[in-house]
Amino acid sequence: MRDEDTKEEKLAFLKANNLDSIPWERLYPDNQNNWLNISTSDYDTLLRLSKNRKGDNAVFYECFPAVNTARNDWVFDFSEQTLKKKVKYFIKKYNESIDKKIIDTSIKWSESLESYFNREIKDKYINKKIIFSMFRPFIKKYYYAGSILSDRLTSNHLDCLSIKNNTYIAFSGKGYNHTFSLLASKYIPNLDCIEKGQCIPMYIHNKLKKKTSNVTSWALKEFINYYQDDTITKEDIFHYVYAVLHNRNYILKYADDLRRNVPRIPYYQNFHTWVKWGKSLMSLHINYEKAKEYPLKTTVVKNDIEYKQFKYDKTSGQIIIDDTTLSGIPSAVLDYKLSQRSPIEWIIDQYKSKKIEDPTVAENFNTYTHSQYKDEIISLIKKIITISLETIKISDLMKDEGNI
Repeated sequence: MRDEDTKEEKLAFLKANNLDSIPWERLYPDNQNNWLNISTSDYDTLLRLSKNRKGDNAVFYECFPAVNTARNDWVFDFSEQTLKKKVKYFIKKYNESIDKKIIDTSIKWSESLESYFNREIKDKYINKKIIFSMFRPFIKKYYYAGSILSDRLTSNHLDCLSIKNNTYIAFSGKGYNHTFSLLASKYIPNLDCIEKGQCIPMYIHNKLKKKTSNVTSWALKEFINYYQDDTITKEDIFHYVYAVLHNRNYILKYADDLRRNVPRIPYYQNFHTWVKWGKSLMSLHINYEKAKEYPLKTTVVKNDIEYKQFKYDKTSGQIIIDDTTLSGIPSAVLDYKLSQRSPIEWIIDQYKSKKIEDPTVAENFNTYTHSQYKDEIISLIKKIITISLETIKISDLMKDEGNI
């Protein structure tokens, strides 16, 4: 009996064969008690990515979930002014709920918020808490980074946010369903920027509250000893990890392991080549807003009729936004995937006008139309095409070097 047999074929096989005549194979779970897709790789021998509760040695001190707010409609927005209005309204209704000792259902509640409510902890609007966050790949939004309004804004997040010029690597967390992905950003990532997103900061504070590298001293020593190269730095290791986790051979070989576990890091030959690739990729992705715009043909339809549309025709390589058509989009850009979509598709998905799920936000604060950001969107599309093609070019260089 084969896995691809139909239900009827499998039932017919079982009916025609006595169970005692079937040669059974005894199965044993692996060391993590997995019965299906049992790992036969050397994954457990690779370097642990981050320290666990046992304090085992690892490449990084800290790794934690990206920001989970439980109320994205309230605390994220393309418009800073709209975000301010939403947050002030929310805080007002929340504080009034404490005074009246009854929950106001016009705002979005969660277990965490109810805990603050039960302890009668009020909130206060603070303008400097409005920052940028990487909401989806290459799409930043204004974000109100308040602990009460964000369900899982922990001390780890706040500590990293207090460090100027920090960098974050967001990568697919355990149980992801799509392509293993990662993205570096100077803006702290939202949980769904990358599917089930986990976050590695470049810098953290040590016990003396001083800014320090998140790469452990143990890891630096291990890399120096393995490569017999005392010029290796912690920053090199950060870039090396970013390159390795982009390697398609690595992702393919350890596909089952990555879905169940935090990534582990192998030693590759030509360490500094990987560092160079990682540094180039990180610079591309962090500085995407400064990328060169890819030359597209732009056609504007002059008509008295006001067009309101935003769509991507993959077959023709065209994007239509209102009265403007962008032509000549290379099909290769679709080969660069971040979770379930290419960056171009993420732009369409996030910038097009759509229904807001929260009823109060939809009724009182829904002023968004993609046409408001048309010039910004067109510029971003052109830049992201450049970023996508350059990322693919660097990833292709890894094929032979990272054949493990």
